[in-house]
Amino acid sequence: MKKLQRAAALLIGTTSATVLATVGVVPAHAERWVSADPAGDVAHHAMPDPETEDPDPCMDGTEAPATEETTTDLTRVSVRHRPRSVALALTVRELGDERWFASLPLLADTGAYQIDAWRIDADGVVRWGFSRLGRTFPEPKVNEDGCSTYAYVTTMRECRGRRASVDADHDRLILRIPRRCLNAPRWVRVGASTSRVEGTDFYVDQWTPNGRPSTEVFGPLGPKVRRG
Repeated sequence: MKKLQRAAALLIGTTSATVLATVGVVPAHAERWVSADPAGDVAHHAMPDPETEDPDPCMDGTEAPATEETTTDLTRVSVRHRPRSVALALTVRELGDERWFASLPLLADTGAYQIDAWRIDADGVVRWGFSRLGRTFPEPKVNEDGCSTYAYVTTMRECRGRRASVDADHDRLILRIPRRCLNAPRWVRVGASTSRVEGTDFYVDQWTPNGRPSTEVFGPLGPKVRRG
């Protein structure tokens, strides 16, 4: 349920998306963080059909493992913090041709950001953007049905030079953001989740440290990756 609430909130919330001065030669290297995520751990939520079934007040449907789901099955998350850009990469078991949505919360010493990427059109083009968030998040409130929900609205920011690419041979999505668009951070921490909807079926996976479920609204996040 927690996975669904966070992913649904990000789907609803996505309405969108100091130059580093140096003297001399900047070394061509970068700090990097890579973390695996277990395969076969996608959660499937069978949502009630509003035309034939009673509505589900908590909107979490019936949850079950979806071991055969590959498009949203995260297997690796990586961050490369270069002198001029931050590169984020998500690898799934098999990218396929389905429509999907990816969300990457990013926390830096310069602020909190929400990065979202999606492929929803028949042309197969990946569209993405990012927005800056507040540094604190209120706790979700429990309503009279015993459900806890959380949603926020953001506006995508402009960022010249940002790029997205898909490595189909390795089932990988790669996003590159110029450091100036993040106000030249000294370090970044990143999380990741993927999801897709097919009729009343909702599939979601989230990177979790050591495979342990998280209840965080913003996260969970990996360690600090400092500028190389």
